[in-house]
Amino acid sequence: MTSRILVIEDDAASRHLIARLLRHQGYETLSAGNGEQALRMLSFMKPALILLDLMMPVMDGMEFLKILQKNYQWANVPVIVWTATVSESQSIRKVRHPGVKDCFIKSAFTLDQLYTSIRRHAA
Repeated sequence: MTSRILVIEDDAASRHLIARLLRHQGYETLSAGNGEQALRMLSFMKPALILLDLMMPVMDGMEFLKILQKNYQWANVPVIVWTATVSESQSIRKVRHPGVKDCFIKSAFTLDQLYTSIRRHAA
């Protein structure tokens, strides 16, 4: 069975690119432009993993994480955060959250690192 990954990213070009790259790796992908859209999607399906941007309009990643953890059906879905925040230590401190398995800085990670993390955490 193919693992389903929910990609939450407000930048459409980045969202489509990462979804396409993940599909080439054999994953099924669903995409949302913000946390609010993602919550609507979660009401219909449960992904194996969520790839989450932190800085988004409407509902940002931190608010999304708070709501995710309050819902028993979604609380155990692993989350990989990717953010444009300048400082890695600042980002990791900011997302100390039980569901967050990894945190990547968009300008400082490789696709191999991302794929390794996804393989490790996607059920």
